[in-house]
Amino acid sequence: MQRVYEELLQFFNVPADLLCTASLDGRLTRLDPASERVLGWSRAELVASPFLEFLQPDDRRATRAEVDQLARGTTTIRLENRYSCQDSSWRGLESTAIPLPDGGGGALRHCPRCHRAAAIGGGGAQDAGPRAGTGGRGIA
Repeated sequence: MQRVYEELLQFFNVPADLLCTASLDGRLTRLDPASERVLGWSRAELVASPFLEFLQPDDRRATRAEVDQLARGTTTIRLENRYSCQDSSWRGLESTAIPLPDGGGGALRHCPRCHRAAAIGGGGAQDAGPRAGTGGRGIA
């Protein structure tokens, strides 16, 4: 059992891709260290709010639809989203999600180097950060 646990830890601690699990209510339940490195948010910050709050507002509708599909047991092969970084920049990530066996959520792989857009931005009001004007909470 200890060996299995150590292999699981290695799975979550080594990759450059972001690996996580999430519940169907939109909460991240487990994160690898790359999530903190790439996005700049602490683990506590990432699990404290629904992950949709970290998405570029224009990407939220499509992501909600994919979460609904995940609840029906459908795997998401490729979904591109722009995630907020702690430094107020945006990071494009390409995601793959598979339903968890218990039906309570999904396992996700976010691949920063796979995203087609090299730079995300545009200078609009929505580019100020995902939670701008909300005191660090809530959807902007």
